[in-house]
Amino acid sequence: MPVAPMARRGAARPAAPLAELNASETARCVRQVVGPFLRGAPAPLLLSFLTDVPSPFPLGLTAAAHAFPLALAGLGHAWSPAAKLPGLVRALQLLAAASPSLPALFADGADAALSGGASALHRSLLSAGVWLAAECASWPVCLAANYSRLPSHAACAARGSLCFANSGGGGGPAVSLLALLRAAAAAQEAGERADDQAAVHAAYLAGAAGGRLDERGALFLSLGACKGGGRARRVGGAEVCHRGAYEPLEALVGRGEGVRLADGTRPLLLHANGIHDRLHRVWWGEGRERRLPPRQNVSRRWREETVRRRSQWRHPVLLIDSVAGGTCSVTTLEKLLQM
Repeated sequence: MPVAPMARRGAARPAAPLAELNASETARCVRQVVGPFLRGAPAPLLLSFLTDVPSPFPLGLTAAAHAFPLALAGLGHAWSPAAKLPGLVRALQLLAAASPSLPALFADGADAALSGGASALHRSLLSAGVWLAAECASWPVCLAANYSRLPSHAACAARGSLCFANSGGGGGPAVSLLALLRAAAAAQEAGERADDQAAVHAAYLAGAAGGRLDERGALFLSLGACKGGGRARRVGGAEVCHRGAYEPLEALVGRGEGVRLADGTRPLLLHANGIHDRLHRVWWGEGRERRLPPRQNVSRRWREETVRRRSQWRHPVLLIDSVAGGTCSVTTLEKLLQM
């Protein structure tokens, strides 16, 4: 299916669809696009909701570098905080219909990168159940008291700091991940504001789909730090709290694709938690103090050092609910970066 140019940034854009796909849409896309895309592709698949392709785009570049199947939902639509979870649900409807047991991950698209291909450990975890990325802080509301009611939270806190859910990543069999995100989308719709982070907290605390936290950071390593004693405070429009100081950059050894946790585990995905320069620093081993180059130079460096072969620019990308390609289409990384 041909893909037309996307609307320019700032131009009037349509709202992203929020309702689930109907049976006929699902069947058509699975038959014509999604099924053929998945056929013969290695697992797991990586999914992200993006209305624009960011620059730099570490997630897409590293996916191409490691031949990691990539699907993007929402391109070309108007940004709305209410659109991410329904957009991921619609995408997972198609993936689960095509292959219910397909190991799949979702991640924020603007500030995350793959450290490499999936290892035996990563594949085992994704086949074993549903996982959510974990971080050291609770926000946009301090839910420490709610988490404390879970026996698993006390055990997590005794072992480490990554004990609160983060909406920037999740993984598991496609059909199970769909159930978790459906619960989160329902919680968001019922909530007082359209906040995917609050909705993921609600779904996790309710035990949706048996979701567990990746407290080890083996699948998703959150790079956000926690400073001070952790008492609840206001940061912008959010309330934030945590259980003590934590600096993930101090727990890492190596750089880029060679980054490891202290126990030797390679995190599959590195997520900057909105503080983009943390990802750049970990990737290039720049440390916390050294000044990074201007943004345009950062983008060029990511491209030059990540995608080294011409064939990698032709890496196929599944588009779901893109303005240019409709409900389902396929493009390449090179064409995607030109949109």
